[in-house]
Amino acid sequence: MDQGFAQLLEQALKLRENLDELKVELASKKLQVTAGDGEVILVLNGLQEVVDITINIEGISERQRQRLEMLLKRAINQGIAKTRDVASQELSNYTGFNLSFLNGLF
Repeated sequence: MDQGFAQLLEQALKLRENLDELKVELASKKLQVTAGDGEVILVLNGLQEVVDITINIEGISERQRQRLEMLLKRAINQGIAKTRDVASQELSNYTGFNLSFLNGLF
């Protein structure tokens, strides 16, 4: 095997390992945002995934609140995943490289 290619392959594998470690680190970070004077609280991780939603609005039952929180969490995370897929595809088209190993970062 060509020395240059072997070195390039080794660097690519190291990059993949570093990105995997970064994803674990980002997943562990939690960020909280609040809207409407505390009526809606979102907790996201560093991978832009909604970890928790709390809705504090008077006039809705506990069951309705829990269902709404679950549906919003699911819809937001699906939307984020779709935008990442589009961004990843566009980046791959732009660079000409398959950048699927960046999945979850863009």
